[in-house]
Amino acid sequence: MDGWFIYHGMNDPVGPVSTESIIDAIRSGKFPLDANVCRPGDRKWVPVITVPEFAAVVREVAPKPAINSLPPPSLSPPPQTAEPQSQESQTVAQVSKWSVMVADAAPVGPYNTEQMVEKILSGEVPLDAQIMRADNNEWVTLRQIPLFALAARVVRARQNPEPNPS
Repeated sequence: MDGWFIYHGMNDPVGPVSTESIIDAIRSGKFPLDANVCRPGDRKWVPVITVPEFAAVVREVAPKPAINSLPPPSLSPPPQTAEPQSQESQTVAQVSKWSVMVADAAPVGPYNTEQMVEKILSGEVPLDAQIMRADNNEWVTLRQIPLFALAARVVRARQNPEPNPS
């Protein structure tokens, strides 16, 4: 059966809802990205952003960090490569490398953006961690980056008791 139960917040689960309907709702901005989903017959709720069918769509619509909301890049020029990179590809590469510092421990990383989301969702990176973009020397809180803030919301939603989907 192609369908999902949806659980969000303290509301009762709804469903089953088709995969296509959920994808349409994500694209239209009407689906809570911190919701959990469960296939009929399964007993395990998972964050919608971790389900392969929905993850690509979530990445399409997730807010991109505004350049002005991030710390300014360093003034040193990027390393020269055999083929010149476009300004856009240089910016994406710079924004996608992150170091993590928890309390007074030594920083770890760098990690790409996808690895960071996985580490946040798994609990390996705590929600109060400080992060730093690879090309910058300023630490910011994890929640200042929209995609990481979304992953943090998913972690918090997991901590709420979830009802049985049946």
